[in-house]
Amino acid sequence: FEAAGIAAPPTTWEELEAAAQALTSEDQYGYIMFAPEAAYYWYPYLWQNGGELLSEDGTTILFNSEAGKEAAEFYVGLAQYSPPDYLNSNSYDGRVAFATGQVAMYVAGAWFASVIQDEYPDITGLWDAAPLPAKERCATTIAGDALVIPEQGQNHDAAWKWIEFLSAPQNMALWALGTPGDPGSVLPPRTSLLEDPGVFDLNPILEGFAEQMGCGITGGAPNPRYGEVEIALNDALGRAIYGEIDAATALDEAALEGEDILNR
Repeated sequence: FEAAGIAAPPTTWEELEAAAQALTSEDQYGYIMFAPEAAYYWYPYLWQNGGELLSEDGTTILFNSEAGKEAAEFYVGLAQYSPPDYLNSNSYDGRVAFATGQVAMYVAGAWFASVIQDEYPDITGLWDAAPLPAKERCATTIAGDALVIPEQGQNHDAAWKWIEFLSAPQNMALWALGTPGDPGSVLPPRTSLLEDPGVFDLNPILEGFAEQMGCGITGGAPNPRYGEVEIALNDALGRAIYGEIDAATALDEAALEGEDILNR
């Protein structure tokens, strides 16, 4: 960023593309994207632009709206700033391109922090995390892990006490964020912890990820068949990334196939 004359992380789509362009040179790319995971990484742009995946009742596809097409055109357009060798890869493998300086901007969750810190300690202090740029609104994907008690398991009372113990604020902080000798990189779901500045003392890089959680949207859609629809959408967006079809056509084709799936 410093070498490209960029003073701060981009906060708008326009700034994101300008930064990606400025950060792309003969031996470096400004952004990285992955065709096999195209839909998942496109969702934030859809939501940021005011679009939705499905209607509230889950019966009608909405992702090919004008808002969706504008978001897809922008997202697919970023492929020109992404290393071609990684287009058919995945977000985990893509960490290598970021850590070795081949890529300047990388979209990832908090898991990324511990992986980079563990595998590439030499770049500690040379990178930082910031919220995704926004458009009509702030939006990102969000997910988490859950503590459960199997119905057929034994000792339900003891298991519940254990869950209560782990979920207590002080224990949740320890579990998620670790200790000075072994810092973690899992964000606790309690807002009281996230709003405490001291909670990031062990791993300050996580604060950038936590800032985004307030506008997180779960990737699930209100229809049990949406997983099949997502496969069609992912394939279509992937073909658009490779330049086989344009972004708007990709959404229309995926929507047509998706409607058939939802109406089975």
